Amino acid sequence: MQLEVTSQVWGHPNSLYSDYLFTGGGSPFVEEKTFRRGKSIRSSPAGLGWASAWIMRPDKAERACNLFSRKARRLCENLDVDPIGQRISLVSFDMKSAGSQHTLDFLDLRAPSMQSVHHQDLPRFTNGGGQVLSASFSPDGIFWACARDDNTAHVWDSRFMNRDGNPMRILSHGPGLDPKDAYGVTAMTWINHHGSSSRPVLVTGGDDGRILEWDIRTARPRVVATLETSVGYFTIGDVYKNEMPLVAWDDVYKTELDNFEADSNDEGEVWFGVDSVEKMVDWTKINVPGSTNPYILDIGAGNGILSIALADAGYNASRILGVDYSADSVRLAKAVAQHRGVPNLMFERGDFLKEDLPLLDGMNDVGAWDLLLDKGMYDAIALAEKDSEGVSPLTLYPGRVKRLLKPGAYFLITSCNFTEDELKERFAPENTDLQYQ
Repeated sequence: MQLEVTSQVWGHPNSLYSDYLFTGGGSPFVEEKTFRRGKSIRSSPAGLGWASAWIMRPDKAERACNLFSRKARRLCENLDVDPIGQRISLVSFDMKSAGSQHTLDFLDLRAPSMQSVHHQDLPRFTNGGGQVLSASFSPDGIFWACARDDNTAHVWDSRFMNRDGNPMRILSHGPGLDPKDAYGVTAMTWINHHGSSSRPVLVTGGDDGRILEWDIRTARPRVVATLETSVGYFTIGDVYKNEMPLVAWDDVYKTELDNFEADSNDEGEVWFGVDSVEKMVDWTKINVPGSTNPYILDIGAGNGILSIALADAGYNASRILGVDYSADSVRLAKAVAQHRGVPNLMFERGDFLKEDLPLLDGMNDVGAWDLLLDKGMYDAIALAEKDSEGVSPLTLYPGRVKRLLKPGAYFLITSCNFTEDELKERFAPENTDLQYQ
């Protein structure tokens, strides 16, 4: 049975748990039946889940404890650490329950085995399915919110959690713009307008194409932006640090997807041009030849042209994975690949920095990739907002590269915002074990 990591978060950098990595996940939900003399006598969900705390030593990872047992048949959906670094929130799905019952636990990291100090059922989903897409504490640690795929975000005061599961605020987006693919409240972040002493506000992005800022006291939204398509991801920057105030993804790929459906010859824009694709493919053929049957990860795949070009060059399409933040990007890439006659190329929506990616057939570890390709994704991440400690998501990138590559593998990056010397410094051997070629 294949197990997948669905969430991971590091301990607070200024706490006793700064070297802890908390991970959670599970297996796909399937039905398990027990037979006796040809008759089914028991039917139960066979999915397994886990959540664990790991101490990351310089030479190895050591499991500190299990946050819940695999026998509990709970699938971990989301983990988050509070700003003080003493509590962790754990959202899980009860695979034994009928319907879609999700639960929330607050775990005390100081307690023996980091035991749960609060447990409650979350409100059931009204859309017949149900998924908690993200969850996080506010910067002051007072509020806790979760974004859901039923077009709502729920907010609680974490100091006075209601045992009946009712949130203090339910923040609603409108219905999705595309009824065929509904993702609900797809992105969420907390901000302080006037520094850490000001009241935090919640900003959400939804399938209705709107980015809304919410005053938690009144539950009244302010429209920050309206896109022509669903919001896949957004970041909010500090203008006083010369950062973009708002960067949102998805509108471009929605337009390109519509254009492709109207005219299959219009495959959308190729970032950095076709020449950059050809140069990356030529380099790959020399350094990672197709005869080695490599596993290749295309980071920020966009319309999938780079992955398709590799398949056209003779690489095994079933060993190529393209990943992107944008759901419309993934749909476009799949449609273009199908039209080009490469239907077995795999494209997935995912967060390259925070989520472990699907394992392709034959892979037994997330760190088994032979080649990582980046054509503009590092540049895009550079626009993202810093966290409450002032740390940019870019700092996570080298570690992810190191985690995903097998020994002796390659990382090929094309950038228009960083010089060669800057990239060599940021991906220095002491951070990634990479040697510049």
